[in-house]
Amino acid sequence: MKVSILGGGVSGKAAAKLAAARGCTVFVSERRDKSHAPDVVELCDELSCSAEFGGHTKSCLQCDVLVVSPGIPKTHDIVRQAASKNLRILSEVEYALLDSQQTVVAVTGTNGKTTTTALLEHSLNCAGRTAIACGNIGEPVSSAVLHAPSDAILVIELSSYQLDYCTNLKPDVAIVLNITNDHVAYHGSFEAYKRAKLNIFKWQKSQDVLIYSADDPMSATIAAQQIMSAKWTFSSREPQERGAWIHNGVLKVRVEGKEEEIMPVDSISIPGLHNRYNSMAAALALRALSVSCLHIREALSTFQGVEHRLELVRKHNGVTYVNDSKATNVNAAWYALGSYVGDIVWLAGGQAADNQYADLESAVRERVKCIIAFGEEAETIFNEFASVTRVVQCETLAEAVVAAAEVAETGNTVLLSPACKSFDEFNNFAERGIAFRKAVASLK
Repeated sequence: MKVSILGGGVSGKAAAKLAAARGCTVFVSERRDKSHAPDVVELCDELSCSAEFGGHTKSCLQCDVLVVSPGIPKTHDIVRQAASKNLRILSEVEYALLDSQQTVVAVTGTNGKTTTTALLEHSLNCAGRTAIACGNIGEPVSSAVLHAPSDAILVIELSSYQLDYCTNLKPDVAIVLNITNDHVAYHGSFEAYKRAKLNIFKWQKSQDVLIYSADDPMSATIAAQQIMSAKWTFSSREPQERGAWIHNGVLKVRVEGKEEEIMPVDSISIPGLHNRYNSMAAALALRALSVSCLHIREALSTFQGVEHRLELVRKHNGVTYVNDSKATNVNAAWYALGSYVGDIVWLAGGQAADNQYADLESAVRERVKCIIAFGEEAETIFNEFASVTRVVQCETLAEAVVAAAEVAETGNTVLLSPACKSFDEFNNFAERGIAFRKAVASLK
């Protein structure tokens, strides 16, 4: 079989190695010039495979399967040409899972998917199972499939980019945490973004399980889907016939007609209402994999969270500094603002895409003593909230940290939860979070 890999990034290189291990003839198509892609040159030498550099041409269409790396849209000319030739087009994720033996738990959502994926990996390993977080977190799925034992459980975080190309994905357990407006520039519309997300469960079988939030606005759309898998739901508001819920401060589940208490929600180690949702989804997935309530309780009480997501950075002069750089949209910031008791000094800003800040007005009015607005969105944030609370404008994140330290008092929380992308000042949210840590560490 001839397999062409469109894109020589991390996922593309992993897919090429897996294809070679499967005995396929591999061709890599890379947009970078050869002089700027030494990693792809090294890969091709290692695999003794062919490649093209400096752009994608018809050469990559001489194949049986075209594997597309995340971030290359369906509207790309070479993808359209492949479709017109009726070539089999697969995402790196779906190609990796062809003929794989591992159990698959797939996690998506506009917010919370990284935390939930990491929480599941932690929980399964605590229960004595072999679990590997991969996909949009950790290593590419192709690498995990290539190296993991057949009895491993792959916990795959899936973005809309990865799901967009999926046409036959059948995870044993699929989780949809929430769906809110995001990545419209890439997908072209919210409807297209939503369709990509729903690909996570469309082809599941009767023995599979779909887990989703009964409280999310998209839940009715998900419930109406004609699929074969069992539907389990979670809610913070009311008991679920098959699912998880919170009653009188206790997390409960019912999946086989029997109601079980997991733990008091105050004992969940990661703070915030959104993490209660993440924990309910994880608890259901774990029960679907026959993990006991005792092991679930131990895991939820010991999990320490993920980098750049409500990450405690430092307590300094009576002030708590929290890094939530991964909050790149308004919805994520809303959950973060609801996660702390006491006055918040909120660092918000960066690069936005039609952000609806009015959705945050109530949370700001109730919890925020001062907003430190920075980056491209500083003026917009000032104009939105100046009538609600004090707003200080800064050009850079480093200046914002200094300004926040001057405003904050004992008992306050300085919360970096930008509600914006990072690309005005940084390459990604992780780089922004690291810069925040450094700036906080330098405070005297």
